[in-house]
Amino acid sequence: MKQDWSKSYLVRPHDHLQSHLLRGHKKFVPSYEREGCPLSMSLLIGWEYARIWRNERDEFVRARVTRSKPKKIKNDYNKWLEKRKTKMIKTCGPKI
Repeated sequence: MKQDWSKSYLVRPHDHLQSHLLRGHKKFVPSYEREGCPLSMSLLIGWEYARIWRNERDEFVRARVTRSKPKKIKNDYNKWLEKRKTKMIKTCGPKI
């Protein structure tokens, strides 16, 4: 008897509330799952897929963190102080 291996998926009931799910967010999917070919058992046993998954997941998380970081401008206090300095008025001498 030959057994076929396939990926398992979460089955939700039809009346399940979907409001708490994150919609529009890009989910991480490793490259070997996007390909149409079946997984190789030798690569699965040899942890090759785990290595690929970890590397791609790290890149995905790194890209998501850099995208979500707020862009900040460094404070330039010297420039700020220069703008607020009072200007000295030069006079040639006392006016009579």
